[in-house]
Formats: sequence, structure tokens, C-alpha cells
Amino acid sequence: NFKCCDPTKKHAYTMARPKSYVINDDNGNNSNVYIAWEGFYKDCGDSSQRRLQWTIGISKLNTSDANCVLSSTEDVDATANFVKCTEPVSIVYQNPQGRSATVSSGGLAVAQVEERRMFFMSVLHSAGIDEGDLKNEIWAFPEGGRYSSDPSQLQTLANTDVDPFFFDEVVEDGGTLRLHYNMTHNQNGKDGNSKGLPNHLCHTMFNQGIQCFPIGFEVQKQGIDGKTKTSSVSVIARDEPKTFLSSSQVQSFCKLGDAAARTSKHERFSRVTTVTTGMDVVWNDTDGTPGQVFFGCWGQEGGNGNFGSVDRHGNLVQTLHGAYPGGVIFLPTKLELDLEPPTSEASNNERRSFNFLGLGVMILLWLLFCLFRKALKSLVRITPTIVVYGKSFYDEEEQIQFK
Repeated sequence: NFKCCDPTKKHAYTMARPKSYVINDDNGNNSNVYIAWEGFYKDCGDSSQRRLQWTIGISKLNTSDANCVLSSTEDVDATANFVKCTEPVSIVYQNPQGRSATVSSGGLAVAQVEERRMFFMSVLHSAGIDEGDLKNEIWAFPEGGRYSSDPSQLQTLANTDVDPFFFDEVVEDGGTLRLHYNMTHNQNGKDGNSKGLPNHLCHTMFNQGIQCFPIGFEVQKQGIDGKTKTSSVSVIARDEPKTFLSSSQVQSFCKLGDAAARTSKHERFSRVTTVTTGMDVVWNDTDGTPGQVFFGCWGQEGGNGNFGSVDRHGNLVQTLHGAYPGGVIFLPTKLELDLEPPTSEASNNERRSFNFLGLGVMILLWLLFCLFRKALKSLVRITPTIVVYGKSFYDEEEQIQFK
């Protein structure tokens, strides 16, 4: 009998948490920010829904309201009201049982298919809190969909059993996914979308590694008011997933804490599982297949991590010693074109630089300085660092230079 709604409210939330976000162009004109969230929720306009339910949803950020965005980069202490600053565009999943599914940090992407947007999400799904089984799943769901009206709109593209440890331990960027957009199927003439349709998807699977698979779309149309419009969109996995990074490689490459930490009785260092955190992909320019994947290992408390890359044949190398990334993000082409041209000296140094197939690479690295040996009782301190690499302006014998 909890009165969660009143005449001034359209939506009611409690224990809601934003988990991931994605930026999408609105017909080539405006950039919209979509946020994936989880929590107990009720649509106050839905008379059939009598109580709050555990919900995974996607909301659009109101960027036109000055109270909902930072006025400057120095305004870091500003706060905003989630209810007033967002509007749900999709209710992806609902269940009376709390936390039956949770959104993975970093696991949200979007594609424009004809007149509809499709959202892709990485989630952790459990049949029941007491069951013990936990799966990392990739979901697809249309904009405007409501799970309570039609649960079949929720499509599961992939699922993998993962360590139940991750159900209660939030891992930043633990469920990263990336889409490749096929520019030969550009819809620009129809709806202003300059990205094209996705044809490949790659995602991390916590302690189970990284896999990729090709995807496609089936579009159903119907006549509405004398016009033919898209009525439904289905996403299809066109082939079996290909493993780029195996669970055994994760176990050997992603490191746990040092010996002193592993013998500590403090619960912060008690876990025994490794995890991949963050990922980005170098795609094949010819067919859009994944060629090389860059990924991180961190796993927060009890993990020292690593930073590496792996190709489609499973060849695994350490990319940067001592780096434990949370997110890995490639520099967009638009920014790459703004970089100053290399000098002759820089061109000579290209042979010693990381060559990321012509792409500049921005890597957000959360460098974890584990002070285990010096002070086990003190808190682990984390220093956020932004590092930029590119084949024309990085020299491994010099300091890193970037614009």
C-alpha cells in the first residue's frame, strides 16, 4: 500500500541507479544522451501496475534544461534530479523479484534501424537470488517498447555462465560491448543516420573472456494512415560467437593481488576470480569483422590487473606494462583529423610506436597503485589518468605527447 505516486509525478523510482550511457544522433541533427538504469519503478500513468517492480529501463537525458547539465568543467559538485532530468523511452525488463537482472557497467549501445532505434545491453541475469547461477546476457530492445505490454520485444542474442561473485560485486566497465556499423548500408537518404547498420558485435564476458559475432536485422512494415511504417525490428545473430579471449587466457593474463594481499583475511581481498574490464575493437575495413581487440583487467579490490590485445587467432600480448584499464576508447576519426600533422622526426619514430591501423587511440586508464606491501590496513588509492596514443605522435623513448 505504499503510495509511490501523486498527481505531480509521472514516474516513481526508489533505489534506482544509472549504470551506462550512450550518445546517439537524432536524424543527423542533435546528439541525444540515453541512460540505462535499474531500480524499483512504477509508471504512474499505468493503472494496471499497482506496485513498484524491479525494472531495467532506458531514459533520455533532458539536455535543454540548464539544471540538468554541467555549466562548466569546474562545476564538479553540481547535482541533478534524475526524475526531472530524464524521461523513460523504453522499459526493457520488469520482475517483482528485486535484482533478478542488473545492467553491466559500460554495456549499452544503440543503432538506428529504419524509423526505430534498437538498444543493445549487457546484463547479468539470475533465475533467482538463491539459485546460484548467473549469466552474462546480451539483450536487444526497441525504443518505445514496454516489457509489461509485450515481453517478446526483449531479445536475448547471447548468454554465458559467469562467476556468481559478480552479482554482488559491481565491476566498472565489466560488461563492455561494441558495434561495428556497416557504412555500405548507410541509411542517410532515409532518416539522416550517417552511421549505417551494425553488422558485428563484440562484448566482454567478465571472467569468461571476449567473444564476437555477426548480426543482422529483420524489419516488418505495415500501412498506417496510408503510409508504410516500421512495425517491428528483430535482431539476428547470423553465426555462432567466436571466442577472441578464452576464460583460461583471462585467468592467466588478468592478475589477482600480490601474495601479501592473497593471504590477507580482509574481505576486500578475498575474491579468487579474474575479470576483463573495458574493451575496444580494430575492425577490418573490408568486411567489418573484428581484427584486433584491446582490453583491460582490473576487477577492483584484490586485483592488480593488466592491459593487453588479442587478435582473431587468439594471439595475446601485453599492450602496456603496469596499466590496469577501466574503459578503453578509440579516438573518433573526427578528432583524429584535427590532430597536427607529424613532423619528420615524428615520422621516423613511427617504427617504434604503437601502430593502431591509422587510428588515434584514447585510452582512459584508471591506474591502480596497490599499496599492499606498505600498508594493508590502508585504503587502496586510485589515480585517474588520461593517456592518448597515436602512431604519428607517440614515441616510446620520449614522454607521451598529445594535443
